Amino acid sequence: MRLGRRAVAGLRREESGFTLIELLVATAVGLVVVGGALTVFMGGIRSEPRTASQVTAIQQARVTVDRITRELRQGWETPITSKTQLAIVTYVKAASCGGAAASTAIPCRVTYNCSAGACTRVV
Repeated sequence: MRLGRRAVAGLRREESGFTLIELLVATAVGLVVVGGALTVFMGGIRSEPRTASQVTAIQQARVTVDRITRELRQGWETPITSKTQLAIVTYVKAASCGGAAASTAIPCRVTYNCSAGACTRVV
């Protein structure tokens, strides 16, 4: 009988595993980590439309500034204008000033009116 008890006691000592408390703590920590990651992910998804509109606005501003720079460099006259208006006499690829596009460039007066964060171009 003593041999039997010793064998069972030896088996119990060799068994390894997690206790119920350890499993509950690990599950709780895992849930906190997953919850934090989910919160960050959802925040990124919610802010994407605003970020996309900002990227579009920045790209449009770059295109406008590049166009103004190009027209200033190739222009030969810049009459005095107001703080919100810029007039340039430059070459424009058009059949007539303000007309349809053409393959040759003709000199025209180009005016930029800027207000409220937006600029309009008039040939």
